[in-house]
Amino acid sequence: QRIEAPIKEGGDLQPPLGSLPKEKAPEIQRLQEEWQSQKARLQAQVSQMQQALEQCATNYREDLRELKQLSDHEREQLRHELQETIQQNQAAKAQLEAAHKRALCMLEKAKNQEVKATEERLKKESSHSLQIQHQAHRLEMQALEEKARQELQGELERIQAQQALLLESLRQELAEQRAACSEHQKDLEVLQTELRALDSMGRRQAITQCPGDSEDHAGTSEKEGGPGQAGSPKSKSAAELQPSEGCSLWEENSQLKEAVKRLQAEVEQHQQEALQLRDQSRLLEEDQQAQRAREVEILRQEHRKEMQAMVADFSSAQARLQARLAALETELKDSGEKPGKGASRPEDVQLIGRLQTRLKEREEIIKQLTEERRFHYAAFPSAMSHRNRSFSFNPHPGYLTPSMKKKKMEEVPSRVVSVPNLASYAKNFLSGDLSSRINAPPITKSPSLDPGPSCGRPYKPTPPLDVQTATRTQDDDTAQPKEVQQKQGSAHQEWFTKYFSF
Repeated sequence: QRIEAPIKEGGDLQPPLGSLPKEKAPEIQRLQEEWQSQKARLQAQVSQMQQALEQCATNYREDLRELKQLSDHEREQLRHELQETIQQNQAAKAQLEAAHKRALCMLEKAKNQEVKATEERLKKESSHSLQIQHQAHRLEMQALEEKARQELQGELERIQAQQALLLESLRQELAEQRAACSEHQKDLEVLQTELRALDSMGRRQAITQCPGDSEDHAGTSEKEGGPGQAGSPKSKSAAELQPSEGCSLWEENSQLKEAVKRLQAEVEQHQQEALQLRDQSRLLEEDQQAQRAREVEILRQEHRKEMQAMVADFSSAQARLQARLAALETELKDSGEKPGKGASRPEDVQLIGRLQTRLKEREEIIKQLTEERRFHYAAFPSAMSHRNRSFSFNPHPGYLTPSMKKKKMEEVPSRVVSVPNLASYAKNFLSGDLSSRINAPPITKSPSLDPGPSCGRPYKPTPPLDVQTATRTQDDDTAQPKEVQQKQGSAHQEWFTKYFSF
């Protein structure tokens, strides 16, 4: 600005130069010289200022270069620090993942150990209860077999006694008839001999009479006509009586023979009736055995179908729970990867523990039911083999028919096993917030499934989740001696009750 100001002033002085008078020329000359000197001075200042500006520009360029180098150095240092931080974060992430995997492995090992211990305990308990049940069934079968055997033996003895008495009476009658027949035969033989003797005597008398004596005989006969005529009818009647007695004896003998044949036919008929009774009893026993076998087969098929349906439901529920656990584990891993969330939240760990506890309870229940079913089917054919060895008159022994089983189940009060509610599980799983799952209301059982006061095991309130497994174990251990003292067949009914309640 200071340089431009004199230039403007000089420009302003130039136009009036032509109009100024000539007398002012020296002053104008002087002013021009001053202006030239001032201009030279200003140009020198401008050159100095340009040099100063160039020097400042070079200084600024050097400072800018130094700043750029310093910024590059700081940038490299920051990049190096960032890489170190990334490596540290990756190492921390790997450590957290390893710790999480170790924790999961430890949980899996603990779960497997608990499952094995529970399986062993349940096997022991179920084997003990099934042994008691099998022993009770065997005693019942033996009592029924003994009763049937005694009844059959008494019936056979009664029939044999009746047949023996009948045969004895028939033998006595036959012996009497034979004795009478032999006596009649002897009398007939005596009469026949007498008849032959009389015939021979009459012939001899007729031969020994002379022809001359015929006249004397005729005269005497004429003289003694009255007495001779009176004696001739007597001899004729005696001769006629002897053949009539022989004919009656022959007729009586034939009648006796016919009676003997008739008695023999009756004896054979009684023997055939006894054989028919034996065949009928054998056929009746075979029919009852076939009917019991059919009923047992129907029961086995029904049990098999129900167990398959129950196992399928449990498998689907277990698959859903495992899928949800896997989703929770992935969520935990994702939350562990984020900065500031390296450690798992306590509510997540608590939720996982609850889910694992419920899953263990369901696995224990289904394994107990499968073990009881296997032991029951292992013991049932032996009981049926004992049952089929004898003949029974009882159409409803034990629990072999569906009607008797239904009747027994109506008599015994229902016993319910606490089973987690799958609807509550699904409702909790569908919610996205983990805190809402923790603050959710506790799972309640249906009021219709509460056990009555006369159940086999005492009712206890629902314990906390951390001690639920231990309480369940203690309840099972204390309830086992009480179940042994129950009435006969309670173990069998308990199995059916748990089966249908599940």
